[in-house]
Amino acid sequence: MTLDTVVTDDLRLEGLVRNVSRKVNDLRKQAGLALDDRIRLLVEADGDLRRAIETHRDHLMARCWPPGSASVGPSSQRVVGEIGGEPCWLGVSR
Repeated sequence: MTLDTVVTDDLRLEGLVRNVSRKVNDLRKQAGLALDDRIRLLVEADGDLRRAIETHRDHLMARCWPPGSASVGPSSQRVVGEIGGEPCWLGVSR
C-alpha cells in the first residue's frame, strides 16, 4: 500500500477553510464570545480563499457558530492578514 501525497484542489480549499475556522474561533475568544453565542461574521477575501469559503460555506458555518446564525455587520474583533498566502480580512461581533 502506498500513501498518496498529492494535494488536490479540493483538499487545498478544505485546508484554507479550516484555517479560516481557526481564525474565527480565535477572534471569538478575543472578543469574549462563548462558542454558543450567535455572531456576525464579515469576510473579505479573493482568489482561492474566497472560492474555498464559498465552496465550503456549510462546513465553515457548522464549525464556527450555530448554523444559520451568521450575518454581515460591523465587527468588534477583526484581523487583517493572510491565510494560505491569500490576503483576507475577518471580523466578528455579537
